[in-house]
Amino acid sequence: MRKQFLKTALMAVAGIGLLAGSALAAPITGGIGMGGTWMPVLADGSETTIDLATGINFGPYQEEATDNTFTVNSRSGSFDVLAPGTLGTINDLQFHPTLVVTDPLWSVDGFSFVMTTVDHEISNQGAGAQLLVYGTGMMSGNGYDPTPGIWNFSGQEVSEANFTWSASTGSQAAVPEPATMLLFGTGLMGLALVGRKVRQ
Repeated sequence: MRKQFLKTALMAVAGIGLLAGSALAAPITGGIGMGGTWMPVLADGSETTIDLATGINFGPYQEEATDNTFTVNSRSGSFDVLAPGTLGTINDLQFHPTLVVTDPLWSVDGFSFVMTTVDHEISNQGAGAQLLVYGTGMMSGNGYDPTPGIWNFSGQEVSEANFTWSASTGSQAAVPEPATMLLFGTGLMGLALVGRKVRQ
C-alpha cells in the first residue's frame, strides 16, 4: 500500500516538473529593423521598375561580398541579444500573383522567419513609385516557442541601394505561469492522498 502511494506521489511530482518545464518556454517578443539592398524584378528574375515588380531580389549589404545579406539596425524584446550591425541572410521572393520563397525568408543568429501569407501595394507610378510588401508567418529560434510574426518591406528609389524593412511578432496568447503549474501539481498530490485513504 505504501509503495503504491509513493509511486502515485512520484508520478504527480514528475507531472509537475513536465508541466512547469513547458510553461517556462516563452514566445518571441519585440522586433528587429533591417537594412540592405534590393532590386525589383519580374517572375523570370529580370530587373524591372517598381510599378511593374512582382518580386524582390535582395543583394549584399553595402560592401559585403555575400549576396542576400542584411544588417540589424534596431532591435527590441527577445531580439535585444543581437548586436547592432549583426549580419543576417534573406532569400529573394516573388509576392505576386502568389508567394514564392525559399524557407526561411530571413535568418539571423538563431532566429528565423517562415512567411506563409503575403500582400503588396504599389503607390504612385514612374520615378515616384513606392513598393510595400507585407506578410505573416512564424518566427522561431533560440529556445523560444514558435511565434506568429509579421514582416514589412518598404522600398523606393531603386537608385538608392540601401533601404530598411522590419519584422515583429504578432499578439500572443498568455503563457501559463509556473505558479499556476505548481497549484495544479499540488492538486494532483491531494488526489493521491485521497486515493490512499479510500483504499485503506
